[in-house]
Amino acid sequence: MNSVSEKKSPFEFAVRMRVNATPDAEVHLEINKALGDVLKTRGSGQLIINAASDLFDIKGNYNIDEGSYKFVMMGLASRDFLINPGGTINFTGDVMKSDLNLEAIYRTKASIGTLIADTTSISTRRTVDCGIGITGKLANPELKFSIDIPDLDPTIKGRVESALSTEDKRLKQLLTLLLSGSFVPDEQSGIVNNTTVLYSNASEIMANQLNNVFRQLNIPLDLGFNYQPGENGRDIFDVAVSTQLFNNRVNINGNIGNRQYMTSNQSDLVGDVDMEIKIDRTGRVRLTLFSHSADQYSNYLDQLQRNGVGISYQEEFDDFRELFRKLFWSKRRRDEYAIQQARVHEIRQRDPQQRMEEQKSEQTQGTAIR
Repeated sequence: MNSVSEKKSPFEFAVRMRVNATPDAEVHLEINKALGDVLKTRGSGQLIINAASDLFDIKGNYNIDEGSYKFVMMGLASRDFLINPGGTINFTGDVMKSDLNLEAIYRTKASIGTLIADTTSISTRRTVDCGIGITGKLANPELKFSIDIPDLDPTIKGRVESALSTEDKRLKQLLTLLLSGSFVPDEQSGIVNNTTVLYSNASEIMANQLNNVFRQLNIPLDLGFNYQPGENGRDIFDVAVSTQLFNNRVNINGNIGNRQYMTSNQSDLVGDVDMEIKIDRTGRVRLTLFSHSADQYSNYLDQLQRNGVGISYQEEFDDFRELFRKLFWSKRRRDEYAIQQARVHEIRQRDPQQRMEEQKSEQTQGTAIR
């Protein structure tokens, strides 16, 4: 980080900083201060910050690696969405005029049969990804909502897409999911069952109280409860567990619950576990382990559990030359190249005559080194 201080008067000063943001720092942005909508992100970028007695602005592009978005629904409840890697924040001076371009996901479970008004053929609850796309200026961002249900049977997928075919339908179902943990039939006007909402809110209050105790005891554990009275006399419950260990190097997410419908050869309890391990400090190389329960629409031969392990490598680049340097150049060579590029950038900011002289000097030094 480079900083320059300029004396304006005996009582005023200005500071100009060039900051190289890294994932070690967390950035907080308030989208709606009155409601409490807050972005928390970690990422990287080159930022220029100007601060004075009557001025504070930020310029530069910030690339998001991970983060969360606290979405408050009409002042009734809030949910923490996980921000997908690859989002950007373009700071243009005034912080409130910054350009946002990111997507966030909240994962839950719900019965699809309620959505398409067919509880006889669709009995099990499925994983549902509630998505929010955030674009535009920070002062007045545009929110676009989406609902994705992975691994749907083709015969059911068309009916689900029809029930979510318009923006109004998606918004209605998404808010219902976030408030009550379930869909409402597409044919109805969107009124949520009051009993379901009551049980859902009670479960959320209990989970929040337990999580507050864990935070006070510095226990890195987050719990979530979901309870719904069953329409067929069989109540539904889910317990979700999330924890981060070893300075967020290991993330574990899991849930366990009972089946809404039973057959003679099925176990009453089902559950999913996902574990992600950051092998290096930057998180580029990650090891993923999972164990997911099967249902009648997952074509597993044993109809029990699907287990697996995978490894991923993530690298951001603007062109293939940059990717080649990151993959095949040594760290020493990359550092030398970065210093050289920084010098070139400084030269371009100076007057043309001095720029030409320093370019000749750089070329001479480069020839000597080779």
